[in-house]
Amino acid sequence: MGNKKYIIHSDINEIPILIKEILKDIDVNIFCMNEDCFFKIKLVLNELISNAVIHGNLNDAGKPVTIEMITSERQVEFNIADQGAGVCERDFSSYDLISESNRGLMICQNMCDKIDYCYIEGKGNTVSVVFINKNDANA
Repeated sequence: MGNKKYIIHSDINEIPILIKEILKDIDVNIFCMNEDCFFKIKLVLNELISNAVIHGNLNDAGKPVTIEMITSERQVEFNIADQGAGVCERDFSSYDLISESNRGLMICQNMCDKIDYCYIEGKGNTVSVVFINKNDANA
């Protein structure tokens, strides 16, 4: 239970190292992660952080990507923020999986329990995703 913040340069080579660190930091004694949940979190983080680096910050190493992780017994939430232009679409469920445009966001939308997008002019995008602890009796 707690918060942790991670900051990386907009360099796709840093993403796998960061995700490995984040997954280690999730306290499995509190948030029980089975292999399915572990896979979903890893996939969604990879997609959203990659989008922030590539599409949000346009691979500009001078623009950081910030990831905030908030954990509790009931859920783990991630807020991924870049400094890029806004995400126009909010509902990706009707997109064609064959098309590369927005496919990753559509997959993320179906892998997590909740996803929200926010754009603040001059500050960038923040995508928030929540994974609910399916092993929690109160979930």
